[in-house]
Amino acid sequence: MVALSTGLLRLLDLRELRGVIAHEFAHLKNRDGTLILLAWAFVEAIGRLSQLMWVLVVVSLLCGEGGVLLAGSSGLLVLVGLAPLGLGLLQASLLRTRERLADLDAAEISGDPRGLASALYKLGEYGKYVWGVTRRLRFIYTSEGEIEGELGWIRWWRSHSDTEEQVRVLLGMAAAGEKRQWKVAV
Repeated sequence: MVALSTGLLRLLDLRELRGVIAHEFAHLKNRDGTLILLAWAFVEAIGRLSQLMWVLVVVSLLCGEGGVLLAGSSGLLVLVGLAPLGLGLLQASLLRTRERLADLDAAEISGDPRGLASALYKLGEYGKYVWGVTRRLRFIYTSEGEIEGELGWIRWWRSHSDTEEQVRVLLGMAAAGEKRQWKVAV
């Protein structure tokens, strides 16, 4: 099921809405919901196992048996401790990949990569505006740089690519399509 908010309907024109709807239908076609749910369940399971392992380590330390456990398996403990972090990064990467695929499929479905590119640009700009307005209502006043210039490592945790990158890819796809159409017409 795909739902549209009245705010989205007011913000985007019909061409842009066609691109956004095609993007969401691409997610349905590719069964991204199921894939993401399975990835989330796997990451959660590994996280819970990691927590259990650390609880066992703490209990064994409190019972006086921790030295034996730590001496024999310190590499395993580091691996168990870092596994949820690594899986979280892989999950974010999977989300970004599925979003890029949905963008490319939407451009094919709608036949108009520029429409989706325009919608993404508008939504990105609107998101910056909303972020700026809500920022003033927060208890701790933060700088403008948080949304514009994220630290490089924070980008690894994002579920979507940068809007500018998405728009650039879609416009490149549109330009390539126009060249293809021109060559066919000649």
